[in-house]
Amino acid sequence: MPLDNSTAELRDDELLVTRTFDAPPALVFRLWSQAQHMQRWFGPQGFTCTHCEIDFRPGGRWLACIESEQSGPLWMGGEFREIEPDHRIAFTFGDRDPAANVHPSTEVVVTFTDRGGGTTLQTFHQTGFPTVAFRDGHIVGWTSAFEKAEVYARDLAEAATPVVSAFRWVPEFARGQVRDLRVRWALEEAGRPYLTHLLEQGEQAQPGYRALQPFGQVPAYREGGIELFESGAIVLHIGETSEALMPESREGRARAMVWVLAALNSVETVVQQLGEIDAFHAGETWAQARRPAVVERVKKRLAELAEALGDKDYLEGGFTVGDLMMASVLRIIDDTDLVAGEPRLKAYLARCEARPAFQRAMAAHLADFRD
Repeated sequence: MPLDNSTAELRDDELLVTRTFDAPPALVFRLWSQAQHMQRWFGPQGFTCTHCEIDFRPGGRWLACIESEQSGPLWMGGEFREIEPDHRIAFTFGDRDPAANVHPSTEVVVTFTDRGGGTTLQTFHQTGFPTVAFRDGHIVGWTSAFEKAEVYARDLAEAATPVVSAFRWVPEFARGQVRDLRVRWALEEAGRPYLTHLLEQGEQAQPGYRALQPFGQVPAYREGGIELFESGAIVLHIGETSEALMPESREGRARAMVWVLAALNSVETVVQQLGEIDAFHAGETWAQARRPAVVERVKKRLAELAEALGDKDYLEGGFTVGDLMMASVLRIIDDTDLVAGEPRLKAYLARCEARPAFQRAMAAHLADFRD
């Protein structure tokens, strides 16, 4: 969209840049308030934002680093002064490398105005420049960065509605356990609408579906040009776009991802063995002989998980994509008393299942089955 960066009526120490985005104000606001989004556009063309952390609250601080092939790391940051959700952000902007002395501290106010039709007028006002030349140099940088932001915002706004594959029918004992539930739950937590592709009997073996899901399982996931399979990969993808599932800090996101992998690799590999014995082989001699050893392995792993949880409500304090996946795995053995044998895990699982997003996902999951 056309950019107005005129300085004709401004003081020598201030800069005004306006741009119209083809996206609603709430989305453009997130480009500034969430690190995973800011990192995608921050810095002029040719620069990559290699680090971004945001403590988005009045008095909270932000820190970012941009680099190019020609420059070394350039660190900058500041403090948030005022925040009006979806409307206004005021913060300081300055250099964070004392040796560089490139960015003296300035004051920034960004406002977001709804222009109707899913468009936003962003007004960027920066003051406190020591010289006109220094101010004018920033026009080039911000103009280039906002060009990147405009493309990114448009891509987000135009993202296609996700389509999740699920089975039209499964046996009674499997209902509530099929792994499309995990993806539905993630989408519900993220507040994203979705469609389902219900597989008729035998459809999972057809070449068209195998192109989406090589193993003929569910879920498969389509979102615009993105095609994914494996519930863990899909849930992580959804989590990357949602502050409801991923913390804003880089460290917090890393910890959330660790717990997703722990759920799938350290816990599910154990509890799944017990689930398969009880669901498919309960009357077989070999299964009856093996079950006690498997139960002991499950108990050991659950005790370790309970110790890691401690007295926290969730694994990292606040609910993340890691809790979503861990609770989904624990539900595999919800027909036993093993989770209940660890009171902290019993309360944890009940807490996760009580979340409105889980309740909506479960209702939709069950509603799609046809007897």
